Amino acid sequence: MQIANIQAGTGSNNVIPGELFVQFNFRFSTELTDEMIKAQVLALLEKHQLRYTVDWWLSGQPFLTARGKLVDAVVNAVEHYNEIKPAATDHRRNVRRALYCPHGGAGGGTRAGQCHYS
Repeated sequence: MQIANIQAGTGSNNVIPGELFVQFNFRFSTELTDEMIKAQVLALLEKHQLRYTVDWWLSGQPFLTARGKLVDAVVNAVEHYNEIKPAATDHRRNVRRALYCPHGGAGGGTRAGQCHYS
C-alpha cells in the first residue's frame, strides 16, 4: 500500500479538522484479489469505528507473464548483473511473479483501487 495523497483541515494551525481525505494505492499479485483487499480495508475501518465513504477504482487485474524467451532473458540478466541466484528449484517461476507490473512499481501487480474517506 502506498499513500498517494492525504488532506485534512484548512491549513490553519488552530483548527481541528472535521474530515480527512486519503487516497491510496495497492499493488498486488495473483495471490490476492481486489475483493480480498477491499474486505480487509473495510474490516479495519469498521474495527476502529470510523465514519467513512470509499470509492474504489480497479485499473486492472494482475497476471503472470507466461514462461518464454522474454522471461528467460530477464531472469538471466538479473542473475548476471545482480549476481542473484534464487534458491528455489524452479527459480524462473518465482522470479516471473515479480517481473510484470503495468504501473511501473515493484512486486508484480497492479492497483486494487483508490479510496478516500471522511
